Amino acid sequence: MVEQLSGTYQTKDALLQRYYHTVSPWTSSFEEFTIHHVPREQNVRVDLMSKLASTKHPGQHQTIIQETINSPSLDAKVIDVNDVEDKEWMTNIWNYLQDGTVPKDKDEARRTKVRSS
Repeated sequence: MVEQLSGTYQTKDALLQRYYHTVSPWTSSFEEFTIHHVPREQNVRVDLMSKLASTKHPGQHQTIIQETINSPSLDAKVIDVNDVEDKEWMTNIWNYLQDGTVPKDKDEARRTKVRSS
């Protein structure tokens, strides 16, 4: 994510896009924002933890508290709109996906539900 947030790389992976869209509003709220990647070889504790997690099965660690996270910790839905010039057509879909609201017009409400899937 360091390279994506700094603008060096594009965020193409769907999971990375979710993280990117969660973090990027926070970064824009600061007057100045800097993020640096610390290589694993320069961060011994994190490297050791990643090796422990990948080499031992759960229950084998007697001195380490370990938790397996089976899914990302993000629950917000993210829509990739990078290639769309005119984004106004997505407003109803976005509102429906975010909080379940649909337009008052019955036909437009049906259309929004169909398009959102």
